[in-house]
Amino acid sequence: HNMPNEASLVAFEEWGRRVGCVFPSVRIVQYDTSLPWGVGGFAADDIQEGQSMISLPLNIIINHHTALQTQPFKDIAASLSSLDPLWITYLFIIHEKNNENSFWKPYFDILPTHFTTPLWWPSSVFSSIRGTNLHDGASQILAALKRIHDTIMPDLERNHPNIFT
Repeated sequence: HNMPNEASLVAFEEWGRRVGCVFPSVRIVQYDTSLPWGVGGFAADDIQEGQSMISLPLNIIINHHTALQTQPFKDIAASLSSLDPLWITYLFIIHEKNNENSFWKPYFDILPTHFTTPLWWPSSVFSSIRGTNLHDGASQILAALKRIHDTIMPDLERNHPNIFT
């Protein structure tokens, strides 16, 4: 099932408050169960011009700085120092998404698990758009992802098999 359940939305909201997020006039709700993107933040009250809607502490923002400071990924990232910071962030997200004890677990639990973009289409469907700009663009992205995977993953799988397999 692609949609988060009510319990995971409540857990996310509670986690956000516990870690210092402030969103007094915003509620996280599931508004359309028929759509994979049917979850969002909605105003619970009128929001005045200049009023802060959401405030997040910097330590919950996922980026390459976070990755380089969070154990056990910090040790893994040391071997990736020449890698583009964006790719370090991607690997960190992969690592944390699969970590049942992740600090960010409530966040990952509300993310979609299936996508409707061409990158996720079965090859039989993807080939049906051959000759279009959409196919060309998606093919370029897939080729770049494969190059990164083929360059990075063998070492990660060999050196950290319990995390990257």
